[in-house]
Amino acid sequence: MKLRIRFTKHGTARFIGHLDTQRYFQKLNRRAGINVVYSEGFSPHQKMSFAMPLSVGYESDGEYFDMEVKDAASSEAVISSMNANSAEGIRVTGCVMLPEGSVNAMASVRAADYLVRLKSCVADESDITGAVESFNASESFIVKKENKKAAKRNKGKHRAGGEESPAFTEIDLKSFVYELRYDNSENGIFMKVSAGSADNIKPELVIGSLMPKDASVFTPSDLMITRKELYTDGMTPLIDAGRVF
Repeated sequence: MKLRIRFTKHGTARFIGHLDTQRYFQKLNRRAGINVVYSEGFSPHQKMSFAMPLSVGYESDGEYFDMEVKDAASSEAVISSMNANSAEGIRVTGCVMLPEGSVNAMASVRAADYLVRLKSCVADESDITGAVESFNASESFIVKKENKKAAKRNKGKHRAGGEESPAFTEIDLKSFVYELRYDNSENGIFMKVSAGSADNIKPELVIGSLMPKDASVFTPSDLMITRKELYTDGMTPLIDAGRVF
């Protein structure tokens, strides 16, 4: 049976990178007595598939991974045993059984919700709300987005003396930002953006594009970013792909 796990990362856990997060849950499964299926071959490993990696420094209310298990008593039992053995800052909040043939978590992601809080030194609240209103009122919003694949190719071409590809591409941000608003209750900017392997929009790109030209140049430490949810097709949260058992 295949399970999808939803978990949160807060506090100091936000500084744990993606690979270390994977290793953490492998160890947690053993401590919690989860009967995970292992791959066959020379170097067996737990059959797990994580959704879109979370950038170091981000907090999250909606992280996911799938794992194949031999058996499990119930969703509640899995959540309880994992949380009883989990470290501070990481909490399992959901567990569902996926139907046979389900697409794995990583390949399922189509969109993500983020909440971004900015330090007051970056821009005034009035400037931020005005920028959000201006974005929502515009028909198009052209920005330059880094082309990481081209940048990697250019490193090799530069050494070989070949012709380099453009490191940045122009995109219409309006096509990839599905919702943008200033959330007074959270004192931050809420955004629903395209996510996944095809068209992944980082919240820093949106914030940087919104900032007034005379605003202070911000660094990652000026932003507190929380990923709120990940969605699959039809803006369905990943947890809704399965059922509680």
